[in-house]
Amino acid sequence: MTPVAGASVSGSNFADFGVHLAVDAVAVVILAVGIYLPRHARRDLMTAMVCFNVALFVVLATIDVRSTDVGVGFGLFALLSIITLRSETFSTIELGYLFVAIVVGVVNALEVGGRFLDWRNEGFAALLTAVALVAVYAADHPRLSRATGHQQVTLDRVHADPALLRADLEERLHVTVTSASVLHTDYVAETMLVDVRYRHRPAASAAPRGPRGTP
Repeated sequence: MTPVAGASVSGSNFADFGVHLAVDAVAVVILAVGIYLPRHARRDLMTAMVCFNVALFVVLATIDVRSTDVGVGFGLFALLSIITLRSETFSTIELGYLFVAIVVGVVNALEVGGRFLDWRNEGFAALLTAVALVAVYAADHPRLSRATGHQQVTLDRVHADPALLRADLEERLHVTVTSASVLHTDYVAETMLVDVRYRHRPAASAAPRGPRGTP
């Protein structure tokens, strides 16, 4: 039976909460420790993912169990929307991991205050969580990303011609440039900051050639 507003927490709520929390905890450990950390090796973002996930799970579970007004939920997401992680630079992939950690917390916190151990709800939440984890594992698999790269390069000259810029970057980095976006140009110091995305060349073609007869 769904609790009404102002109802006290019952023993069934504790049991249901424990089941949902167990699924959420296993999922976020797999995501942060099993998938993200070995591939990107940032312990600070791993900790952030776990904290965001657990905090959001606890708050939403409390709202669900106590049947708190929906305005509190909107206030929570408004609070999350103004959080800016400006102290560190996060890549798009890392923000994707953080978003999945938040989504997993939301999915597993739903229906905590519903019918006691309704395995259809628990099973559906576990299924959605598994889909999210499998998607992250496959999308960020090293076999898909190892042939490509991304970095910001500061050049000691200014190129007005995009073709010359691309050729200069390929010569310096020994890669095939797929895109080069100029972020900043300093005509006084004759430098430019370029955001470069590229594909790695095969080892034989990437290695610089020496004089004839030498490797």
